[in-house]
Amino acid sequence: MKIQGIFDDILKLTQMTFDEIKSSRLSIRKILYYDLYRALHDINYELYVVLEHYLALTFEEEFLVQTTSYNSAEEKWRDVLNRDLTRANSKVQSYLLQLQYLSYDDQDDNLGFQITQKGPLDEYINHKNFYAALAHYSCGLILEHSCTLQKAAINFQALKNNPIETISIDLSTYEKRLHVKKEELVVLEQLNAIEEEVKAYLIANVSINDLVLVLQELKK
Repeated sequence: MKIQGIFDDILKLTQMTFDEIKSSRLSIRKILYYDLYRALHDINYELYVVLEHYLALTFEEEFLVQTTSYNSAEEKWRDVLNRDLTRANSKVQSYLLQLQYLSYDDQDDNLGFQITQKGPLDEYINHKNFYAALAHYSCGLILEHSCTLQKAAINFQALKNNPIETISIDLSTYEKRLHVKKEELVVLEQLNAIEEEVKAYLIANVSINDLVLVLQELKK
């Protein structure tokens, strides 16, 4: 059984959301879909940085060993990787909020205006609990004086009542770090594919006028 990785929960919640969207007869509000695309693009970039920058180092690299600012190569690795993770955490929290905020539009021919419907995640989450839990969500940070990544992950077994659980990922050897990187690159590839799918939908179905008109309505 595959141990949950750094970004697995992000992918799973994203897939759940889009499965619901595809099975619905309704359409997502266009401005929210556009905001989601931008947020997804941002997290994919930050997740790429986490994986490709410092995660899978051997601790024998010259730029790690020859340093006067740190006591050890491991200390520098931990500090730089935590900075990458901190930037990713901020973007991911914003993205998960965008997923939560998604809502459908339905056109009522009799009334002649749009009625905001429920969102694709309504059956899975308690919005109040989920919103509160997101303040504690994290892709993870390396614990002090260790090579263990501690992550506040989405708890899919109790999503409505207890949406967040804490998990630990062992990065104590190069082989383990490399394995995690390879596994998470597969996850990132799937997130990138979803981003391209959303982009294609926006190009085909949404105009600048659609977005501008919504923004004008919001200002009234």
